[in-house]
Amino acid sequence: MDEAPVALEGEWISEERSTDTYFVSPLTRWQLRISNGTHLELAINTETRDGLEHWTTEVREAFPLTPDVVHAATSLHLSDYVCQTAERLETFIDLCTNFRVVKVNKRRQLTTMGSALVKWTEADIDGTPSYCCALESSSFEELKRIVELTGLSGQKNCDYSSFLRSLGH
Repeated sequence: MDEAPVALEGEWISEERSTDTYFVSPLTRWQLRISNGTHLELAINTETRDGLEHWTTEVREAFPLTPDVVHAATSLHLSDYVCQTAERLETFIDLCTNFRVVKVNKRRQLTTMGSALVKWTEADIDGTPSYCCALESSSFEELKRIVELTGLSGQKNCDYSSFLRSLGH
């Protein structure tokens, strides 16, 4: 998207700026980043339903980090699935070592609709501007309603790491 949804014009209640560092890999169900140089975050996609994704933050810790926190974030939650065979583990480790570090300068405008947080982000990624709208709610039904209200139903939905991968990062 190049412009914020028209339905949100004049609705922004706050603004924030940050520089986030994403550790992008071929893995698609997790996102690891350093947020604004102040804390480490690991988010996991726990469910995708009707094109909407449910993410949980597994690790959110301020610097300085302890070795246990670093281990928890970078072990990427080796699941029972991965631990079953050597082939699964080899594939997983290969994917995990293919990180690309991407710094993203962001300017976000925020508002709420119902119980959802709405973020319009203007980002600078290696000198290239990009724009996205994020909706955050614990209710899939609330998200579907807001997607319709804001006219976003025709837009591609993906997490930020997938977005960075689509740009070649």
